[in-house]
Amino acid sequence: MRPSRLAAALGLAAHVLAASGCGDTARSPSSPSAAPTVPTAPRAPTWIRVTWACDAAACEHDVEQIEQAASGIPGVTTIRSRVDSSGAIVAIAFDTEDALGSASAVRDAIAATQPALSPAAMPTVSVSPRDVASRWIVLSGATMPALVDAARTVSTRLERVAGVRQATPCVPERRVVLEVDPQAAASFGVDPSRIADLARAPVESMTLRGAVLDAAAVDPAVVLSRVGATASSGLLRRVDEDVPGCEVRAGAAPAVGISLRFTEGDTAGVESAVASSIEVLEVGGVSVWLTPIARGAARPIQLRAPDVEILRRLPPADGALVIDAPRASAVWFPDDLTHVAATLEQWRAAPGLHVAPARVDVGELRLSGPDDARLRAAALRLREHVVDAVDPDAGSSTPRLEVVPDRVAAARFGVSESDVVRVVTLSTSGEVIGALADPARTPVVVRVGAATDARSLGEATVATVEGARVPLSALARIESRPAEPPLQRCDRRRCVVFELEAAAAAALELDALARAIELGPDESLGVGPAPPPR
Repeated sequence: MRPSRLAAALGLAAHVLAASGCGDTARSPSSPSAAPTVPTAPRAPTWIRVTWACDAAACEHDVEQIEQAASGIPGVTTIRSRVDSSGAIVAIAFDTEDALGSASAVRDAIAATQPALSPAAMPTVSVSPRDVASRWIVLSGATMPALVDAARTVSTRLERVAGVRQATPCVPERRVVLEVDPQAAASFGVDPSRIADLARAPVESMTLRGAVLDAAAVDPAVVLSRVGATASSGLLRRVDEDVPGCEVRAGAAPAVGISLRFTEGDTAGVESAVASSIEVLEVGGVSVWLTPIARGAARPIQLRAPDVEILRRLPPADGALVIDAPRASAVWFPDDLTHVAATLEQWRAAPGLHVAPARVDVGELRLSGPDDARLRAAALRLREHVVDAVDPDAGSSTPRLEVVPDRVAAARFGVSESDVVRVVTLSTSGEVIGALADPARTPVVVRVGAATDARSLGEATVATVEGARVPLSALARIESRPAEPPLQRCDRRRCVVFELEAAAAAALELDALARAIELGPDESLGVGPAPPPR
């Protein structure tokens, strides 16, 4: 999922990944401790994911039921779960080659406990095959639009190569934003949130069920005509916006990339098949090549910075530099080792730039405990001790906005909590109303204003039942505070997990870390392999 505009503006902490309690564990100094290391290249488990939609209260109950059922299945090594606004997910790791058999066992266990669950549809069970992150395909030598089109064509071709699990183009995601000016809306007596409903109103050639919109649905003049306003009123404007994603630099020419994930097995053979497939591609004016592995280099090089612009301003170098804009990180694939040292010496002059080996084999560092407040505090202390190894955003103290509705005040004004939530959404990331009827199915978003901090968000207004406008600050507590690592469940315990290199996990002295962060008697540290991305 892409980060919202507000998240990008405030530098919201990305994700402290969902957790697992398996692997070697270190407990507090006052309790017995296990061996502090794991093998450098642990056997990758097969992950089975169970996902379903439910509200928060039902989710928590259902998660406990499914975790309990899964814990009795032979071969289970890890159970981890997460509950968020979209529903719940339980990820179950099996040390087995029979992925389909494991998925069947999960289904049977769910069916056996289904009468005790909330009356929802049977959860969807999906299997994540064992795979390894691998190389990048780089395309250059043409204009950016031509490269984007070529990347989509090449991705489709590569996903047909045996052993390639996924080929994901690294291209900007374009969306159409209908921006509502809240001051102009107030002068016209229009509820800004009403604009989203008006844009959804039926128009010719619009398919409501599929949320497919034609050009009229994103024409400000058409939308405004329904409230008696004109395009010249300044109440609404259309903006074609690129959502920050990843980008590729390969010398001075424009370039795009394709991220490849290979199914575990003969990686060298798959790379050879990919290279052969690329050689016979005919994409007019576009050069397509597989990122090189530097001679003698064990892995590519990862760069992290406090701001993505620092990475974008780095002097060009040989090979390919793949920039992850939202996370302000990058991976450099040098052509060879000849100029690596000199290039890094030059790059290190950039303020705040951190250089580390790229995370190829991904593992996790897991912190578990019974007390939420102590666990979050320990997670922040832990991050300071392993900052060079972990995901740079994990457990970050960068600020985030917290909005807590005041139910008493909302009831006094006749405003529901859902009204408050909708205004927050419209004022920050915007509300998706559908997609254009074009080949890319471009998302269409309605956004009111551009709230980037507690003050500007507090000035957003909510309509009461009488039609009056009340500022959000009168209906909710809005604070900017350091982001706390989100808590999840690791083998039926509360936990926080940091993503890091598997090799770095093997080198951690868990007993020393436990003492350094003052781990309590019921708290524990563990390391192990991470599941593949969703």
